Amino acid sequence: MSLSSALRGDLRARAGAIFRVTSANFLAQFDLFRFGFYAAYLAQAFFPASSDVASLMMIFAVFSAGFLMRPIGAVVLGGEIDKVGRRQGRIVTLSLMAVGPFLIVLVPRTPPSACGHRCWC
Repeated sequence: MSLSSALRGDLRARAGAIFRVTSANFLAQFDLFRFGFYAAYLAQAFFPASSDVASLMMIFAVFSAGFLMRPIGAVVLGGEIDKVGRRQGRIVTLSLMAVGPFLIVLVPRTPPSACGHRCWC
């Protein structure tokens, strides 16, 4: 193998790594943007209160709890993932991440003031 083909392979590997890291960062930032955009709607749906500010504070408290769980999850799962491998670690991590949205689906919304029933109208 010549030196130039080895450098090309190394450059391709670096470019792939940069692309994967950038894509993951983009998705994390998109998730943050999406939560901020829908925070008012989520606050009304899940934390009805007499004050809109109180509802927003409660939804941001939930967001901050989730945001603080990232480093805790890294400490708790990091050592185990190093032992079992990245592939199995990714499967476990994605499975744990899927639990949250599934539980959100199961949480009933508050009754709308228009009809007074627990419905999605």
